[in-house]
Amino acid sequence: MSADPDIKVTIEEVGPQKRSARYFAPLMIAKGAVGLIAGILLLFWPTAGLAVAAVALGAFLVVDGVERLVSVLRHRGSSDRSDAWSVAGALLRLILGAAVLLNPSATGQFWASFLFIIAGLNLVGASLLLFWKEPSLKDDLLATGTAILMLLLGLFMILLPLVSALVLLRILGALLVLASVPSIAVGLRSR
Repeated sequence: MSADPDIKVTIEEVGPQKRSARYFAPLMIAKGAVGLIAGILLLFWPTAGLAVAAVALGAFLVVDGVERLVSVLRHRGSSDRSDAWSVAGALLRLILGAAVLLNPSATGQFWASFLFIIAGLNLVGASLLLFWKEPSLKDDLLATGTAILMLLLGLFMILLPLVSALVLLRILGALLVLASVPSIAVGLRSR
């Protein structure tokens, strides 16, 4: 066999960064795809996001309750009273987890409403405290505007907690989409 003089061979030197990028390219594509799907779901169906969070919470409570119950029953403590409290706490976790898993949508909406009402009260309280504590705010337009914005946002969260949660989930969905697209692009380019 004779060598053809017109064929040229080029040896490409692959550096450690390029090798690493090639190695992790499938993972970056998968991560980007999962983030993109989750972002689109949260952007267009935010109530599904609340239900998913509720299912995760319910599953955690059930597993935690089982683990605590087994732990208490297997390793008795020094007093029967503390064991009774531990068993009651474990059973309460199991019951609450099962209730969450049976109706995740309503539970997710309840917890989102509860948390957003608490956050709204916190914002309103901080805004009012800022006004009362600092009388010099009247001269500072930016600080006054911030305090008023905090007050209005807090009232919105108190009066419409579920709407606030759904808006926040939509914003989170948009951010996931924006963060996932570059990950997919870098993964595809690095293959």
